[in-house]
Amino acid sequence: MADADGALRVLVTLAVAVIALAFPFVASGYHIYQGSQVLILAIALLGLNLLTGFNGQISLGHGAFFAIGGYGAAILITKFGLPFWAAIPLASVVCFVAGFLFGFPALRFGGLYLALATFALAVATPQILSYTGFDAFTGGSQGLSLPKPLAPLGLSFNPDQWLYLVCLACGAALYWAARNLARGRIGRALIAIRDQPIAAETMGVNAALYKTTCFGVSALYAGVAGGLSAIAVGFVSPESFGLALSLAFVVGIVVGALLGGGEGEHFDLVELVDAEDPARVLAGGASLAAKARREARIAQRQSVRAQDLACVQRRKRHLRGPEEIEIVLGQAVDLLLGVGQHSGAVERVRANQHGRNHRLEAGADQLLECPAHQRELEQHEIAAQVGKAGARQAGPGFHVNHRAGELEVVERRAGDPRLADSP
Repeated sequence: MADADGALRVLVTLAVAVIALAFPFVASGYHIYQGSQVLILAIALLGLNLLTGFNGQISLGHGAFFAIGGYGAAILITKFGLPFWAAIPLASVVCFVAGFLFGFPALRFGGLYLALATFALAVATPQILSYTGFDAFTGGSQGLSLPKPLAPLGLSFNPDQWLYLVCLACGAALYWAARNLARGRIGRALIAIRDQPIAAETMGVNAALYKTTCFGVSALYAGVAGGLSAIAVGFVSPESFGLALSLAFVVGIVVGALLGGGEGEHFDLVELVDAEDPARVLAGGASLAAKARREARIAQRQSVRAQDLACVQRRKRHLRGPEEIEIVLGQAVDLLLGVGQHSGAVERVRANQHGRNHRLEAGADQLLECPAHQRELEQHEIAAQVGKAGARQAGPGFHVNHRAGELEVVERRAGDPRLADSP
């Protein structure tokens, strides 16, 4: 059964190759141009599928890399006189560097936030290309015109046929490279980062390197497609690389996945372990364990701080400060010793004490849950008991001292500064 499937696959591949090679010789010039555009867009979608489909990084700004490739090839051809077969690789290398560098800040984003960052890149690209400071190279809003390449070695191909064959050769080569990349060790690592990033790091996969490199390779594919598109159309302008182009790329890979009907590749831990170096696996596991311990310690400290803050809030709701407790007890003692001047003062003090006791009873359960403030509550209760005892037992020859929240009953003596009445 497997041999039959393999033979059928080979026959289908040969049939598609024959049809693709024969197409430019039987179709009109317009249809050849359309075929070239299909191949160019297929190259761009291959690169975006590596980034989004295999690595899970959503990009809504691949039109920007497409524009870099198109303008790079156009500038090298028109301003520096390079042939197209040299201009397109150089422009693609520039796209790879741009994508690789953009991948570094993209490491801190994911999902919707990465999509918004790349969306901003797609929106800003036409404005940057229209900047008047770059008119000497980009031609400003007028754009640049390119000549179509001629067939070399005296081959009897018109420019459309020759360009179609170049696009077909580039598409086949890049498809072969992407297929081998996806089915090899790098592809398994990309899928692992997409599906199980923590497990991938445990196995020793350098997620940062793979993500940035994948971004660069995807941008390289877009750069090749942009250079070929600029040559096929014969013209580049800022309006050609708007937001609609980036959205069309995303729609293309989604529709292609739906029409393909496959479930895609999935993360296989056994294959990843076989592919990675055991030393890197151990190092990655140790690094991940150390990172987990650090995060656990930070979470523990944050939990303790949150509990302390909650205790403080409960204390503010159910307790008055020690200064107010000291004043209330002092007023009660002074009034019972005959210092008070108003007949209703004792009733007010008793009412205040009754309200405070009611608040203590209402918040007792919550306060007992705060170990940090149990001792303070006990000290306040002891001070209250001492004050009440002093108020009952102290006579005219005694005075109550207030010191830092503590109560002290001392004997009055002549010349003692503590003979002064309490305020």
